[in-house]
Formats: sequence, structure tokens, C-alpha cells
Amino acid sequence: MKNKSKLALFAFIPVTILCFFVRAVQYAYAVDLQTGFFKDDAGFLRYSTLLVLALGFVIIVSLTILDKIKNSKAFVRKTDQFSPTYIKVFGFLLLISAATIGIKLPEAISGGRKMYPLFAVMLFGTIILAATGIYALAKKRFDRYFALLLSGVAIYVALRAGMLFLSLMVVSSVSQYVLEILSRVSIVYFLFSFGRIILNAERKFTRVLTVISGLFSSLLIFTTELGAFAAIFFTDLSQADLIASPNAENLFMGVFELFAVIMLYCSPLLKIVETTSGVKATIQNTEDDLTEGLPDIDDKIDNEV
Repeated sequence: MKNKSKLALFAFIPVTILCFFVRAVQYAYAVDLQTGFFKDDAGFLRYSTLLVLALGFVIIVSLTILDKIKNSKAFVRKTDQFSPTYIKVFGFLLLISAATIGIKLPEAISGGRKMYPLFAVMLFGTIILAATGIYALAKKRFDRYFALLLSGVAIYVALRAGMLFLSLMVVSSVSQYVLEILSRVSIVYFLFSFGRIILNAERKFTRVLTVISGLFSSLLIFTTELGAFAAIFFTDLSQADLIASPNAENLFMGVFELFAVIMLYCSPLLKIVETTSGVKATIQNTEDDLTEGLPDIDDKIDNEV
């Protein structure tokens, strides 16, 4: 029987809360809201978010490897065992992500000729994310065409990350944007790793890297977006308008990749059966239903020994 270990997934919640709080405090007391740079007297707070994120990364990596050692079903689930309901939710989240980009297209085109490259990239992102979401809702399964669409999403994210990097002359000094670029790089890696799972082209550590990149990228996104916004509770209200508002596009990128990891861990298994007419059908059950009535192999072995 497959182990139900979900240590990495459960640890994500307290780690995110910790990073969220530390980032809010850092943004409120160590960042110059006028420029986005750290204040001269920031002291230890200058490194606080990076330290807790590094701690979170170590925890996620350690517990993911432990889940694999425990033979968690997240690391053995076949592509055709994903629940159609979960796939539909995943597709819906992709559509919302497309909408968060699409609503900003008028703003981009109104910026004049210099904004045309950004408009073109955003238009591509809107189309590819919408197409991927619609495909998931229509097919309710993952296949090579869905993996191909995911690679298109990865290309869009990589392009946006590159444009963000090139738009900043001293990007390493702007804490918010450094973390945003790291989160986008993690998303790209996650999408390609998840695509390998869908294509049944996995290597030894593909699922480990998929879970790690998915959880850590979501952690970065929630920390940078929500953490900065939460700083309003620590800041003088006269400066509240300088607090960065959460970027809906980034947030839903984090949401849909986190949900993909949840699918690996929690999606009900599908039992493939052969009908009397020779046509294959699937029955959705929980893991307990599929193993109900079967003897515990481990106990049987212990008794024989």
C-alpha cells in the first residue's frame, strides 16, 4: 500500500506564515518606500527575509526527500490516476491566471510604442494560459498536448522574468524584485518538471524536484506579494499609498502551481477497469476504498517470519 505521508505539504503552511510575517516587518521597517531600496540603518533586517526563506527551502527539501523515502503516493502516482475533478479545478485556476494578465492589456497598449514588446508578451501569456485552462476543462485529463501547452506557459514566464530583469539597472539592490525574479525562475523549472511527469519521461528525482520547485516558488510568491502588502499594518497610515499592492498575476501563478503539488499528494486515485465489451473505464476512489478488504502485506510478512 502507498504511504500517505504529506510532510512537505503540511510544512508549507507554517513556513509560509513565518516568511510572510518576517517579510512584512522587513518591508515596513527596513525598506525605503519611496525607492524600494533598503535603508542605511536596516541592520539585520536587511537579511531577515532571505534567512527565513533559506530555512524554508531547507525544510521543504528535507521533508520532500523524506516523503519519497516513505514511498508517498505523490511519488508513484501515474498520470492517468489524477482525478478529473482536480484537473478541472487546475484548469479553472489557469483561466483565472489568464484573466489577471488580460485585464492589464489595455494599460500596456496605452503606454505607447515602447510598451509594444510588453503588450505582445502579455497577449501571448493570456492566450497560452487560457488555452491550457480550456484544454484541461475540456479533456479532464493530462496528455502530451497539455504538456506542450504547459511548455508555452513556461516560455511566457521566462520572457516576463527576463523583461523584469532588464528593466532594472541595479536589480540586486531592490529586494522585492530579486525575490520576484527568483520565483519566476522557479515556476519555469516547475512547469518543465511537471511536464515530464505528464509525458512519462521522468528521471530519478523528477518528482522530488517538481515538489520542491512548486512549493518553494509558491512560498516566494506569497512572501513577496502578501508580505509586502501586509506591511500596511506596521506602517504610518500617511505612507500607506506607497505600499506595493499584491500582483494578481503573480499570486495566481503561485496558487495554480501549489494546487498542482496538492494534486500529486491528495488527488483521489483512479482505478482502471476493463468492461465486458473490452473498453477501459475508470472508477474514482480514495486510496482507502481501493485497498479496503485487502490484507495488510506488511503484517502478513511479519506473521510469516
